[in-house]
Amino acid sequence: MFPLILDFTSPEGRSELTAERCFLASRNPPYIGILTLPSEPIWRTLSSNRTFSSGGFNWSIRYRIEVGESTIFFATSQDKDAEKIAPSDHSEHSI
Repeated sequence: MFPLILDFTSPEGRSELTAERCFLASRNPPYIGILTLPSEPIWRTLSSNRTFSSGGFNWSIRYRIEVGESTIFFATSQDKDAEKIAPSDHSEHSI
């Protein structure tokens, strides 16, 4: 897992939050998983926003899965190079 800084834009302005537990779920098409708890501030932001930017790429939240006390948000990018957002020492499915 690796952290990502996520940028959100809304009518109220721009905000930046760090997702501490992310993983590369797929390279083609590029998908990242963001693991969070409802008690974390980023959970509410991810729940109310469908898009964000990170690492120079635009991302769209496509899936949300509730697993026990946790939530995994899965986001994808239209940019084929978006897989490069994961650090080079993190292989696919490295959770």
